[in-house]
Amino acid sequence: EWQSAGDAFRRSAELEIKSGDTEDSSRKLLSAASCYKKCDPKLAVEVTQEAINMLIKSGRFHQAANQEK
Repeated sequence: EWQSAGDAFRRSAELEIKSGDTEDSSRKLLSAASCYKKCDPKLAVEVTQEAINMLIKSGRFHQAANQEK
């Protein structure tokens, strides 16, 4: 259940990336990571890192730093 929710958020983030909307895509990746945290912690870390990298590329360093906690 959590896995499929995380997959849906991650797929949605991929579509946002293709459309060029990095703000929404990073938010959706973080939502996916929250879901994965409940069923696959290793995947949650990977997806969180993807979101952090996206935040850094878009210049949102404060938000990226908050996710590093």
